[in-house]
Amino acid sequence: MPEKARTFKSIGKEKADLRKIGSDTKMLDTNSEDAISLLPEEVLGKILSLIPTKQAASTSVLSEKWRNLFTLVHNNDFDDSDLLRPEEGKEERDVVRESFRNFVDRTLALQCGSPIKKFSLKCHLHLDSEMSYVGPWISNAVGRGVLELDLSIHTRYKFVQDSETGCSRWPQGMKRRGDVFLPSELFTCKTLVTLRLGKHIFLGEFPLELSLPALKSLFIDSICFAYKDLSDVFFPGCPVLEELVLRYEDYHISSRTIKRLLVLYDDSACVFKSYMSLDAPNLLFLDYCHYPMSVYPHVNLASLVEARLDIQYSTNMDDVPDITGLIVGISNVKTLHLSPGSVDLIFRCVKYGLLGLKINRKVGLLLPVFNNLVSLSFGSKNETDWKLLPYLIEQSPKLESLTIQGLDSYTCDSTMHLFQVKVLRVLGYGGTAKESEHLKKFIGESECLEVVLVDDVM
Repeated sequence: MPEKARTFKSIGKEKADLRKIGSDTKMLDTNSEDAISLLPEEVLGKILSLIPTKQAASTSVLSEKWRNLFTLVHNNDFDDSDLLRPEEGKEERDVVRESFRNFVDRTLALQCGSPIKKFSLKCHLHLDSEMSYVGPWISNAVGRGVLELDLSIHTRYKFVQDSETGCSRWPQGMKRRGDVFLPSELFTCKTLVTLRLGKHIFLGEFPLELSLPALKSLFIDSICFAYKDLSDVFFPGCPVLEELVLRYEDYHISSRTIKRLLVLYDDSACVFKSYMSLDAPNLLFLDYCHYPMSVYPHVNLASLVEARLDIQYSTNMDDVPDITGLIVGISNVKTLHLSPGSVDLIFRCVKYGLLGLKINRKVGLLLPVFNNLVSLSFGSKNETDWKLLPYLIEQSPKLESLTIQGLDSYTCDSTMHLFQVKVLRVLGYGGTAKESEHLKKFIGESECLEVVLVDDVM
């Protein structure tokens, strides 16, 4: 399942600044001692912040002026993965790891505690004792008022699958607290706006005094911590948290501040025996890119405006999971995107009566009414799943825009009654005779249909 790309407003401004720098440089006398060195120190500091930290640090050997300029660098990006490839010989790898540690130590020492905006650290730990190096680096960034912190710490330990629950847990008998012990000051940082935590590490219990008053965006990737600590300890300490991205299991999410939620996971063997509760009454946007949980006992998304469901049904699952709680919980959305996988799973639930509806209408209770739904995207890869669409349309009295994907698999005998739909958009339409025939059958004589948009780009 694809990761979602993210943009930052600052990128455009930085590119504009660099264009201006290039223009100003042309006006400098190139016959003088050094055209670049004549640029203002503030501009040079910004240039150094835009290039890899290793290259920026190397300029400090040019002269005393450049050594002082390095203190103006406000972005640090340390990654040992390139250094550790290829992994040939334990002794050589140990030397490389020590070299990396020395480089980080020297770089932070050169900056002399100057303010920092972003600190990114990606490293591999093979010994518990190596965490003694990482902790001070993180503390250094926190002490310098870091705004964005990206930590991806890979340990040599892998989560194992619990035989009873099917979910991941820390290896039996392995020390947990102390293996990856993040400094306590990280959880009381007053400047932190964005925090990314990963990967395959156990954090133990969050400190009860956790307080991140400026944190707006939180990304958690394959982190293990005490049960319910996320909702009971972490979220209450983040009063302005708005964006949450999770790659985790056994979800219990409760927050009154988050507005955007992205859920990612790719372990079908585990999640089917897990559950998810969502209590986020002010959530506006949900992106669920996941295998289905076994049950959704509590879903409160009262303010939800847009939802994207990309749920993948796995043949490894013994039974059809019950997603009733999730579907009912998102039924107040205005915009709904259903991938082919999601449509297939919903149809399976309908087929087996989990959503209270039988396709043959022997059960009177229908899908939940989508009273606010204005725009629906519906994808299908097989003939059978198209039978779900008429019921979705019927249960959406305000639906105006419909986007469909996979028209070549639509072979329903009867015309689709589009009721009040005004705009139809077809994705992946190649214009073949077969697709043209299916499109005519799909539209029929719908009088309310004002526009048909055909798009040959997937």
